[in-house]
Amino acid sequence: MAKKAPVTSIEWQQTLCQTGQAEALKRQITQSFKQADVLAGEADDDINASSHAIALHACGDLHLHLIKQAVEKQPAEVTISPCCYHLTRQSTYLPCSKLGQKSSLKISKQVLKLAVSKQATSGKRQARLSELGSIMAFGL
Repeated sequence: MAKKAPVTSIEWQQTLCQTGQAEALKRQITQSFKQADVLAGEADDDINASSHAIALHACGDLHLHLIKQAVEKQPAEVTISPCCYHLTRQSTYLPCSKLGQKSSLKISKQVLKLAVSKQATSGKRQARLSELGSIMAFGL
């Protein structure tokens, strides 16, 4: 049986919060919506030892912010589905781990963008760029 815990969803766009809240009420789901700028720290207090922090479609710096908050706040559970790694404020990827920070590897936004390009549906040029990005990123 699934756990029926109350859910607090945090979203940047107020209209999506309103739409989500209306849908939750219609379906009788124990879910509330909070409008907040996660990257500005407006949702940091929602992460605590008893929470299950979930970041779905966590573009760019969103997943990195959650990782840093999870290390600090130690939630009971963390689930992250990062994407669009290239949508970051930094010009190159900044690793979170101490080992990664010591590495001389530099991954540009251009190479990060390859992670979300669909090679199966892309043309020969995109496939070549993806392969080249792998070679550049990993020194193969």
